[in-house]
Amino acid sequence: MAKPELDETGMNASGTCAGASTKEAHSVRYELIDKNGMSSFGSFATATDAVLYAQRLWPDQEQDPKRTGRGWDIQVAGAE
Repeated sequence: MAKPELDETGMNASGTCAGASTKEAHSVRYELIDKNGMSSFGSFATATDAVLYAQRLWPDQEQDPKRTGRGWDIQVAGAE
């Protein structure tokens, strides 16, 4: 199978740098951010895994997407 055509930015028609095969796609990783804004808990394959880990670490806190210092949050750590 031929590789997809890439434009000058290195992206294909779907807006990614991955080939047509899912084996070539980059997997996204997620990381936890504690209430102090620190990320030192490793990375997770899914956002759900990160949330479940946060709930075990901090059962008395909730997700704080605005990062007001009241709880944890998750963010994309990057792609592999």
